[in-house]
Amino acid sequence: MASIIMTGRILCIKPLQSVVKSLRYATTASFSRTADAPEKKVAVIGTGVSGISALKNLTSPFGNIKPVAFERSASFGGHWSFTSNKTRDEFGYPPSSAIYCGLRTNLPRELMSFPGFEHDDNLPTFPKQSDIYEYLQRYVDYCDLEKYIKFNTIVTNAVPRSPGDAKTKWEVTYCDVSDPTKSSTEEFDAVIICNGNCVFPNVPPFPGIDAFQGRLLHSRDYRQAEEFKGQNVAVVGSSYSGKDVARQLSDFADKVYLTHIDEPIKTVYENGNVIEKNFGIREIKESSIVLENGKEVHLDAIVMCTGYKYQFPFLSEDIISIQNEHVTPLYKHVLHLDYNSLFVITLLRNVATYPISFNQARFARSVIDGTANLPSKAEMAEDIAREVKWRSENNMTGPMWHYMDTLQWNYDSHLADMGKFEPLSEMLQIYWNFVENHREKDFCNYWKYDYVMNGKKTIEAIKRDEHQEEEHLPYRLVV
Repeated sequence: MASIIMTGRILCIKPLQSVVKSLRYATTASFSRTADAPEKKVAVIGTGVSGISALKNLTSPFGNIKPVAFERSASFGGHWSFTSNKTRDEFGYPPSSAIYCGLRTNLPRELMSFPGFEHDDNLPTFPKQSDIYEYLQRYVDYCDLEKYIKFNTIVTNAVPRSPGDAKTKWEVTYCDVSDPTKSSTEEFDAVIICNGNCVFPNVPPFPGIDAFQGRLLHSRDYRQAEEFKGQNVAVVGSSYSGKDVARQLSDFADKVYLTHIDEPIKTVYENGNVIEKNFGIREIKESSIVLENGKEVHLDAIVMCTGYKYQFPFLSEDIISIQNEHVTPLYKHVLHLDYNSLFVITLLRNVATYPISFNQARFARSVIDGTANLPSKAEMAEDIAREVKWRSENNMTGPMWHYMDTLQWNYDSHLADMGKFEPLSEMLQIYWNFVENHREKDFCNYWKYDYVMNGKKTIEAIKRDEHQEEEHLPYRLVV
């Protein structure tokens, strides 16, 4: 039985005394005031992982908040609610799911769970899509959340009743997807946006892209590698999805050209037919691409693994502005600077979405019920300006504006400070750092290991028995 031992690297960890319970956490007195407060009505837009997090926190620990969640599809779970459909549905909407058949997570299950609600211990460290959806189903059932959701309902407009008032109520207009001509409008004390960040594909406008005669698709529409059997395929982009799609295609395609402008990848593709092209694309022709070095590559298909754009079609641009993928004006990427009754829990990239979105929702709840210790508007504006300056100086603009990675732990601690709740466990940082290292070194095989944490805060990665692998196809999801 093969094994790998690595010491968990801990980055951005606050001193131990900062996680000891103190006056900054909610006291019995503050909870009592919350329990006695008048009922507030809160709209939640979207019921993927972030929306489920919002519903759980709005309904606990006290019932003085009445949430109403709007879900465009017929089920909760966002892209975990898998569908083989790659085209628009009968009502003209794209599928909620952006994943492909039989996928696994690219994060260990410890980072794919809500605080206090664990996965089945019998699952492998990197579960399948069906395991994750079953987990979400159990969580929604256990917390009795489905009764708050309006399915097959799309929000078309959300406007402040009192523009300029930080505590304004909101008028939310929505309709059934089957009949957009019949809409309803309700008033809410607050709005929490959870419409996801893997919904609107980003396809760079390469010169000549419309001339390509082969198959061109975004990774959101990719479902099965078998469809590309015997073909020459270019995969554009080398993030998680780019590397994973290239690995899958290598089992069926003749040649796979992994084209990107990032650092050369470290993993070795075992089939020997993945050819890395560490250059940008100068031009796309009818049956080929021309790279920046002048080399031409003839192709049958192109898969764009080029990420997603943020969009909020139900909000006007004077409320939320998006400049070069920077969504503003938001304090800590979640609270609107001018409207403290508007929250966005859907922006952060490269984070442990389950626990981070859960604590973002806890923070939103604390602001709504008045228990949060918020800075003044001027102080929040200064904080936003400092972060913009820091990200600009460190080349974290464009798609990186809301990128976190190891920054997520200090970020979470700041939210916990203000919201008066405990930050996430340091154990999650150890798991995060370990899998980032393991995945980078051996992208094609890391998922074959189960992780075990010992008493010294180190992780042992133990390779599973080969017979187990016959039961689970090596497909994984980009989180």
